[in-house]
Amino acid sequence: MRPTSEPRLPSAEEVRESPEPFGTLMLELPLRDAGFVLPAWEELTAVVEAARERDAAVHFDGARLWECGARFGRGPSEVAHLADTVYVSFYKSLGGLSGPAPAEGLAASGVPWFRVRPGPPHTHRFQDWLPYGAGALDEAPVRQAEETGVTLFCRWSAGAGGTGLPPGVSYTEVTEAAGGLLWAAADVREAVAGFVGLLE
Repeated sequence: MRPTSEPRLPSAEEVRESPEPFGTLMLELPLRDAGFVLPAWEELTAVVEAARERDAAVHFDGARLWECGARFGRGPSEVAHLADTVYVSFYKSLGGLSGPAPAEGLAASGVPWFRVRPGPPHTHRFQDWLPYGAGALDEAPVRQAEETGVTLFCRWSAGAGGTGLPPGVSYTEVTEAAGGLLWAAADVREAVAGFVGLLE
């Protein structure tokens, strides 16, 4: 459902009067295809309120949320709190690619070899490949979380059937999210070393 096809976000009235039922209203902030435009703060809050009146969730595609502060006169946290869910990109505007930090940690950890794919990462999400079975790699993060409260990796998958990985190699998807920005490179290296130590 598209409440408007004009180069702007929908108005509260358009959301209220939409003839189609919808469960989620998605708003891109700023609206890229229209020239990175934003509504006024009052307009944005009214649109969110209109969606709530329709019992709909609100999702912000806030890939460039960091650029909205001057127009809204508010920080990213206050903007994000209007929505139920928010997507942000740390590599847009901020230049926040932090994928190489885990690669440095793996290089210093003594694993036989590893690969970050793609290298260097294109976004804040990428894959790590390690020459271990998925079972061992799945156990290590659980133990690390229990023992230290730190979790670096979640679910590992075996390199089989069309993945392009050789036998005995597993991969996981890594997402550098907000919490990761609080870590220094040394923190990452220490956590990776602890993870690898649990594989021995």
